[in-house]
Amino acid sequence: MRRILLRITLVLAGTFLIQQAVFAQTNIPLLGFTHGVGARAIGMGGAFVGIADDYSATFWNPAGLGQIRRMELSGSFNTLSYENNTTYFNNPLSDETNFSNLNSLGFAFPVPTYRGSLVLALGYNRVANYSSNFVIEGFNSSPGDSVQQAGSQLDRGGLRQWTVAGSVQMSKQLYFGGSINVYTGNYDYSWLLSEDDNLNIYEEDTWLVEDLIDTRITGFGLTLAALYSLNNQFRFGATVETPVTYKGEEEWSSFEEVNYDDNTFFDTTATGVFEYKIRKPVTLSLGTSYSVPLLTLSGGVTFTDWSQLEYTEPSELNSENSSLLRNLEATASYRLGAELVIPGTTARIRGGYRVEPSPFKNNARSLENVNFITQYSDKKFYSGGFGILIDRQFTLDVGVVHGTWESQEPEGPDEEVKTLNYFVSAAFRF
Repeated sequence: MRRILLRITLVLAGTFLIQQAVFAQTNIPLLGFTHGVGARAIGMGGAFVGIADDYSATFWNPAGLGQIRRMELSGSFNTLSYENNTTYFNNPLSDETNFSNLNSLGFAFPVPTYRGSLVLALGYNRVANYSSNFVIEGFNSSPGDSVQQAGSQLDRGGLRQWTVAGSVQMSKQLYFGGSINVYTGNYDYSWLLSEDDNLNIYEEDTWLVEDLIDTRITGFGLTLAALYSLNNQFRFGATVETPVTYKGEEEWSSFEEVNYDDNTFFDTTATGVFEYKIRKPVTLSLGTSYSVPLLTLSGGVTFTDWSQLEYTEPSELNSENSSLLRNLEATASYRLGAELVIPGTTARIRGGYRVEPSPFKNNARSLENVNFITQYSDKKFYSGGFGILIDRQFTLDVGVVHGTWESQEPEGPDEEVKTLNYFVSAAFRF
């Protein structure tokens, strides 16, 4: 029982234990998923680098802020429905949990200029969501096991970006911009696993393990951006996000309880604190849009070479960098979007599609010593939404995103994830 318990914990937990739980750690940049900022942009599949004409440009393309002509106060809220379907030893289970968060809150203000434009913005953006859930249950009939097993995992948290951004119009058609970004966040992880000796094979009757990890995250980064507008019809945007070093400060605990057939029991608790730094590589995003009366089409691509992800502190983690280099690869995610103005109204409808490729190499599942959850399938997101302008000052937007992906573990459960996100944004221009 102990062998299979340890193996499942390592495969499913998303953390790993070294030297009998001396410390645990998480690959922060690979956690969770992100849809971005603002219901309008999200409804268009996140294909907004080549548009970026409202406060959400602080996230998508800060150079686009230069297109704003009036002061703008903006806020956005989202709720997530996360459904996880697993099959473990031919036993299917489904678990669904809901999470709600503030998506963004910010202010953009044009600075009076003699010619061109200068626009500054500051605000809060939630740039990644770590919330998820996971359950398994089944009878493990493997030789040496033959026990009933049940496990549940609950993750909460996210990554927040506190940003100061600006854009300057260099010519009639060209904007340059950038942002200074301070990151804070939390990742709260809990994993509960139990084994029952239903066939009375072992001296142990039940075995229970509970792992808790509370991680506090900080980081700092810069974004450089440009936007070129041709006759207000074609727009081309580009951003470069410099490498970001995240610091993780973890408090972890592990509780184990064993109950024996003679009604005696044994329990133990281990706790610890661990700090580390991990550097996310540079990210390049390109986007374009084409507008005609009543219709805007947009597209974009984001490139990241995940093989350059590495731990920078402490030195004990240097050996893990070679594993990251072998198992990760460069990815190019792409986005498509459209927005249609309903004739005779100030209402707009939107649609979009986005694919986020897995950063893991195709053969990662066959490699040993892979110390993180491997996501084998690409994440696909379908989005839609609508917006309306009220009294030429107040804008209300709604966006919906449906996502799907799956994974398969040779020695663990099959997993299928379905997500449904709702976003509501409001902006007041004055």
